[in-house]
Amino acid sequence: MPEQFEDNSNILFPRAMAPKRAPKQAILLVEDEEYVREVAREILELEGYHVIEASHPHEALERYEQHGGKIDLLVTDVVMPGMDGHDLAERLTQKQPSIKLMFMSGYTENALLKRGIRDMNAAYLQKPFTLQALLEKVREVIADANSTWIAGSDEALTEPSDAAL
Repeated sequence: MPEQFEDNSNILFPRAMAPKRAPKQAILLVEDEEYVREVAREILELEGYHVIEASHPHEALERYEQHGGKIDLLVTDVVMPGMDGHDLAERLTQKQPSIKLMFMSGYTENALLKRGIRDMNAAYLQKPFTLQALLEKVREVIADANSTWIAGSDEALTEPSDAAL
């Protein structure tokens, strides 16, 4: 039986990938690798999230202020030029203590320890990751309404897939 398609904003999606109507939580996505940032933004927007993207932490701080200072989730790379994700997270949590944090990195856990990421007790997604792993981790972090600091995971969240970022 052929797959049925739904039309959404002039883009055709297989019914299984049709955008879900999730609440419009605001996600500040900070990633210096353009391809990773664009694909992550697209998949999160398809899921119904309002994504504010930035290519580096200083731009992220500007976008945060432009957005009115209310972000539900910061999703940031750890190692970036100028300022790392840890410093960005510290600055934003000073401005908005309720912001939830999720770090992404291709670096080893030892490198993350040196940068203080593990001390923040934030969610973590190991690169490369699949689009499904990204969505699952974002849903998990946003759904945790009991805390502003999300318990991290010590294991990599990679799954075999052709769509790994």
